[in-house]
Amino acid sequence: MKYILSLFLISSVLIFKSQNPTWVKGGNAINQAGIYGTLGTAAAANTPGSREGGATWKDSTGCFWVFGGNGQDFLNNNGLLNDLWKYNPATNQWTWIKGDQIINQLGTYGSLAAPNATNKPGARQTPCTWTDANGNFWMFGGWGYGANASLGYLNDLWKFNPGTGLWTWMGGSTIPYQGATYGTQGVPSALNIPGARTGHSAFSDAQGMLWLFGGLGNTTNSMTVGYLNDLWKYNPTTGEWTWVSGNNSINQNGIYGSIGISNSNNKPGSRLNCTSWKDNSGNFWVFGGLGYDASNTLTQPLNDLWKYNPSTNQWTWMKGSTNCCQAGQYGTMGIASPLGTPGARTRGISWVDPADNLWIMGGEGFAAGTFTTGALNDWWRYNITTNDWLWIRGGNFIGAAGFYGTQGLSAPGNVIGARRMGHGWIDQSNNLWLLGGNGKGNSSATGYLNDLWKYPDCLVNPITLTITSLDSVVCAGETTTLVVNGASSYSWSNGSTSYYNIIIPTVTTQYTASTTTSIGCVFSSVFTQSTLPCTGIENLNDSHMLSVYPQPSSGTIQFSKPVSGIFQLMDINGNCIKEIKQIENKIKLELNDVTPGLYLYRIYSETRKPITGKLILCP
Repeated sequence: MKYILSLFLISSVLIFKSQNPTWVKGGNAINQAGIYGTLGTAAAANTPGSREGGATWKDSTGCFWVFGGNGQDFLNNNGLLNDLWKYNPATNQWTWIKGDQIINQLGTYGSLAAPNATNKPGARQTPCTWTDANGNFWMFGGWGYGANASLGYLNDLWKFNPGTGLWTWMGGSTIPYQGATYGTQGVPSALNIPGARTGHSAFSDAQGMLWLFGGLGNTTNSMTVGYLNDLWKYNPTTGEWTWVSGNNSINQNGIYGSIGISNSNNKPGSRLNCTSWKDNSGNFWVFGGLGYDASNTLTQPLNDLWKYNPSTNQWTWMKGSTNCCQAGQYGTMGIASPLGTPGARTRGISWVDPADNLWIMGGEGFAAGTFTTGALNDWWRYNITTNDWLWIRGGNFIGAAGFYGTQGLSAPGNVIGARRMGHGWIDQSNNLWLLGGNGKGNSSATGYLNDLWKYPDCLVNPITLTITSLDSVVCAGETTTLVVNGASSYSWSNGSTSYYNIIIPTVTTQYTASTTTSIGCVFSSVFTQSTLPCTGIENLNDSHMLSVYPQPSSGTIQFSKPVSGIFQLMDINGNCIKEIKQIENKIKLELNDVTPGLYLYRIYSETRKPITGKLILCP
């Protein structure tokens, strides 16, 4: 029984688990010593030592930069670092640019606002960073060393010019634990300065202003340390700081208001080491961290998501809980859900892709349960438009070890181990890159890492595949054809690698067509071909009495027996595009003037019912 010919479409479905990371460089074990080579000279053997909490930037040529952190020097001693490195993704080589090969070095400040070849920041971890409109790198504070041997929270401001290779001390103190000068909220002043701190977040706006938020450190009192929620703006042209919002005292609870509604009274609670982003519209986002929720009096991991709009000076609570210590709501990997939310955590790694998705990987906190915290290796993507989190990859449990595979090769079994305080960049092809952190390499041991990974962001430019079927329902054992379009190469679940797939289902069957991009992203569509037994039902078309071949054809078709009557060729919408009248005893027809594609044909004969079928014409 042949049913009415019809066309069906199905949207593509991205197979997230087929995005495979690549171990690019560095060791697959913990606590690796740095290999510095020659200062200023790139080399294949060069590798920064294992570390967490360094400062990062990306320059205008697409190279990645990392400074300092807590980790291993060239003697494999562990401590605070002040070495500056550059990685070129095109050559896969590191260059030691500046700083020292040994841990716990003091800063050399020189004169305020005067660049000098001898200037260098002291060793430190978890400062905040910016890149200005001229491509200069900026850094503020952190936990480490100033000009003397006193270890503590810093509030020194530095600028590095990648063109000249010079550091400049731009403001703040050369010694730790300096209190803030807030001045009047909203009013810039040359006297204003944020207090010393670590674990704070930063972003730059379209006007070239540099912003920082929160952290752990000092407010006005240099003797009192606590969690902060103050927001500051720095004008590089005038050298003035402005206290914009938040409190000038420590350990503040959050004021959430209504979810999704901005309000001048809203403010995140005090926190440190939250994950932060700047979206493509210039808004600043923070997620979680270790700090204060709406009511608690102790610092705990958070999973609240906030957006700050610099133009309105208002915070908006966007997602997550007003209470601490939330477990992750994972759902099904690869399927977005309004209920999906990463668990409460601190020290996650972040990226923003060109499609304005916010990405987070790992950190330290809660996975699917709230029994204990630990290092995580889950990947999440937040869609600003839909306000949905999507669990992309990684485990929904703590403490996963890595599986490295072969260096330089992407493979389905590759796993980036659980970690916190790693370093992230996105390259000019939208691949996400991750360096080191503190966590697990290829074993159960935990320590400092220097592994460099590349992960393809397949969601920036997704490919939509569509599958067409000529028959909504076929009889068991009857032939029909599926056609896919949307890419240049395909792989079907039944082994076909053409854009068309001639199938003979005996039962209702799912067929999947996939395409793989040059960076390993896999996009797929699934079509279900309905099939009925059709037992005892006559084939009304008598198509078994006549066949058309070859399929596909390059322009000349042949019939299995002589044909007389009228031949019509129709597109898949049923529009007649060619008609040949009064054919008599033909066994061959020339269709070279017809554009290649998928067609229907109908043959009218005086002696039998119309015969219909499908025809594929190739170039």
